[in-house]
Amino acid sequence: MKLRRNALLVCGVILFVGLTLFFWTAANLTHLNCCSQEWVASASDTTTRDERTQMRAKSIAEVAKMRRRSQAYSFFCLAAAVSLATLHYLNNRAKCSKNRAAESRELC
Repeated sequence: MKLRRNALLVCGVILFVGLTLFFWTAANLTHLNCCSQEWVASASDTTTRDERTQMRAKSIAEVAKMRRRSQAYSFFCLAAAVSLATLHYLNNRAKCSKNRAAESRELC
């Protein structure tokens, strides 16, 4: 039973570390690939330029929101991985201390 619990904890740690790396990479790769300033400046009249400026500002805000969310998800996954690793460590430590106590009783 403990072996299964340890295996599940290790799998959970691996899964959450992978998700952390995925979300952190996604946050770093999130960038604005459309609506450049040159595109806004190339508008033929002021109404078009104003609309393009609004579209660009909206796109920049949306990209920033996506980046913050991806970073938050990566931090949550990192916290989950650390907590599962701590549980795994404490579980193995308790098992080792029980084994040591049993061995010391047998030696006496």
